[in-house]
Amino acid sequence: MIRLIHQIRRELIGTGKVRRYLAYAVGEIVLVVIGILIALQINTWNAKNQTHSDQMFLLQNLKIDLQNDLKQISNVIEQQSARAQSIDRITLHPKDLPILDTAKYLNTGNNPGFFPAIGAYQSASNSGLLDQLNNAELKNAIYSLYESDYPRLTYNGEILDSRNDRVEWGIRALVNYESPGLQVDIKILNNQDLIDQMSYANRFAKIYINRAKIIKGSVENTLKMIDAELQKLNHL
Repeated sequence: MIRLIHQIRRELIGTGKVRRYLAYAVGEIVLVVIGILIALQINTWNAKNQTHSDQMFLLQNLKIDLQNDLKQISNVIEQQSARAQSIDRITLHPKDLPILDTAKYLNTGNNPGFFPAIGAYQSASNSGLLDQLNNAELKNAIYSLYESDYPRLTYNGEILDSRNDRVEWGIRALVNYESPGLQVDIKILNNQDLIDQMSYANRFAKIYINRAKIIKGSVENTLKMIDAELQKLNHL
């Protein structure tokens, strides 16, 4: 094709048909421009396709991580709430407790924490793919979860761990390890310092639980937005 175009050009110039040559030259330029525009359009289409695929991949992986986070945070809320109730029974109503049985001891000793999955978020953030999301509301919700909510809950958990460590050491001295049920010595009810420490730690536990409940709602809302965005991308 290119050889044919060059041959036509030589024939026109050789015969002195300048007007026809100029028309031909303009046509050739137009063809070149059209070719460039088509190539650019194809590149743009390919880039959009790649971005579309990348965003689908990102949202699907974020969804998996957030679903796992939701299960974990629900478990943390459930166990921390049971633990807080047990400590309240010990610290607020000690006279109503004929004996501190195994269940109460195990509940006070169970201190689960929340550790979110951040692999998909870190990968998308480092690659800049997260910034390419067109849904500003969803993007802000994701950033808020990983940059604000999760770090704050993790920090609250560290404070709670520190407070509970003091309580655990105090309780260990009153545990009868020879008993089949690892029963706590009833003397714990007469140890006011330990009771005060348990009450103080429990206040942090309740703050932690309330914060976890709020973030659980944020995770659920973000998952709904991700589902809606995935449906939208599937129809593009």
